[in-house]
Amino acid sequence: MGATKRLMEHRDYLESVAADILVRAKVWRRCPNAGCGDLIDDGGGDVTDAYKLGNYLISQKDPLVEGFESRRDMTDTIKAVHESGRAVDRSNCTCQRIWRDNM
Repeated sequence: MGATKRLMEHRDYLESVAADILVRAKVWRRCPNAGCGDLIDDGGGDVTDAYKLGNYLISQKDPLVEGFESRRDMTDTIKAVHESGRAVDRSNCTCQRIWRDNM
C-alpha cells in the first residue's frame, strides 16, 4: 500500500473519530432505526461541546483520540466534519427516504 493511500485512510479514520465525538457530545445523533445508523443533525447541538469533549479525551489520554497530532488537529477535524454535510436532517435519513419511496 502506498503512502498516499495510508494517509487517506488515516484522515478517513480521524474524520470518523470526529463524527463519533460529535455524537458523544450530542451535537449529532445516530438514527435509531435498525440497519440505518445515519448521522442526524437536528440543529440543536453546539459544536463547542464537541471541542470540549475532544479536549477532555486528549487530557485523559483516551485511545480514541490518539491518532490526532495535536488538539488543533482534532478541533480542525471536528469543525471540518461538522461543516461537511455528513449529517442529515431527520427527514433525509436513508431509512426515511426508503420508506417514502416505497409508499
